[in-house]
Amino acid sequence: MPRTFHKIIVTILGLLFVGNTLAQTVSFPNETMLSRIKNIAEIAREDGKSITYESRFLQGITAHPLKTSSTDIETWLRLSLENTSLTYCKINSSRFVIMRRADEKLSVGNLSGKITDAYGVPLAGATVWVQGVQKGTMTGLDGDYSLPLSVGSFEVEIRFLGYEPIQVTSVEIGAKQTTRLDVALKETNVSLNEIVVVQTPPESTIIGALRAQRNTPYVSAILASQEMERSAVGTVREALQLIPGVAANENNGIIVRGVGGRWNEFALDGISLPNYDPSYRIFSFDLLPISLVDNIRLLKSATPDVSMNFGSTMTDIVTKDIPEQNFVQLKAGFQLNTQSTFQNQRARKRGKWDFIGVDDRSREAPESIAHIPAEHFRFYDYKTLPSQQYSLTIGRTRTLADKGNRMGILFSFSYQNTQQQSVIEHTERGRWKSIGQYTGSVSESRNSGYTYGYNTVAGGMLNTGWQFDKNRISLRNILTRNFENDLTEISQHLEDIPDNNKNLSRQFFNYPTFST
Repeated sequence: MPRTFHKIIVTILGLLFVGNTLAQTVSFPNETMLSRIKNIAEIAREDGKSITYESRFLQGITAHPLKTSSTDIETWLRLSLENTSLTYCKINSSRFVIMRRADEKLSVGNLSGKITDAYGVPLAGATVWVQGVQKGTMTGLDGDYSLPLSVGSFEVEIRFLGYEPIQVTSVEIGAKQTTRLDVALKETNVSLNEIVVVQTPPESTIIGALRAQRNTPYVSAILASQEMERSAVGTVREALQLIPGVAANENNGIIVRGVGGRWNEFALDGISLPNYDPSYRIFSFDLLPISLVDNIRLLKSATPDVSMNFGSTMTDIVTKDIPEQNFVQLKAGFQLNTQSTFQNQRARKRGKWDFIGVDDRSREAPESIAHIPAEHFRFYDYKTLPSQQYSLTIGRTRTLADKGNRMGILFSFSYQNTQQQSVIEHTERGRWKSIGQYTGSVSESRNSGYTYGYNTVAGGMLNTGWQFDKNRISLRNILTRNFENDLTEISQHLEDIPDNNKNLSRQFFNYPTFST
């Protein structure tokens, strides 16, 4: 009996011990991953185990609350690192190493943009802070910033002394993608109370652009790079069509509010571009890929800082110097016209380097008139080839040891060759003797002909920049080479000579032009 009683007592005590053990749970609060791993490492050290890690890998990662009945160190690590960019490696039964996952780089994106005031002036030193991950950065001299973030949805707060802070919710960061967030801050005189304006990214960027356009001291239209990317335009000429009242033609000129190209000034990064034709201002818009353009400003009213050549408008194309991310872009395009492609095209003798816009000096006038070759006066028949365009753009950026120290370089080379011809059904200098309405009959369409165009544009751009602290040094370079050779051939009848149907003459206009 005593032995049986002893067994019963031992069984009851064992059940109580097991029940108490099962009832024990281990819990960790919501904390940073660095704090979680430190706490687990201290407990593991008491148990004769070690955990090796690098603090920089754990920065910006949140460890969610954990509650488990397991007392196994490895289980704690596995549950804590689950659904994060971290994992662990078990070296032996008593040693663990924390490391990043092999695909961790694929789960990282980038947040970048520009912070300005209501007038579009960049704000240097503005704070961009990401809630939750406790990570942020400051804007550079031009108000731009760049911040790497893990994939997910974040709440971003932008602050600058003397301006209303803005909180932007639902900022989505995609893997290996750059999310653009441009914000315009409104100046405030309130110093005792805090004002927070909550917006979503699309509304804040659009409102910021509209505020900058509306509050500038001059009449203007501002086209941001984000709007160009959304519209899927490929060249600056296509982007200009997005501005109300602007029409860009194929001759690289623009018409603003009905005013022709002679009165529209062009500038690149605030510097007026030279033009070889004083009667018509043109610029090779197709030479600039959209990836190089930061914004386009169309000034419709004159201010003291505008060039004295300002007539009606000025188009200022602002290029980038430090790209947001590394990229390589190669484009090729061809254009065919069934009315002109592979048809005969008349022209004077072409130089052997005309296709790249370089003069081979075969058209130079000799020292003596007697030595002018006869081939200079002849016309030759060529085939109108398809128009073609190529461009290569390379961007490289690098963040140095200091997060506020960044360097970048942008290189672009573009080539375009256009061959075309137009039919002139009828032309005349004036109908001073005709008082009736033009009907288009054969007798009124005797002066006809063709216009043959051969145009080559080649150019390159090299921009580089260095941003450190609140300072920024930029160097922008562009070189273009343009060759235009248009030939107009008119077959005309002389009205003042009797029996003029038999008096047919031809008139040619040909002015090959090289410009750099």
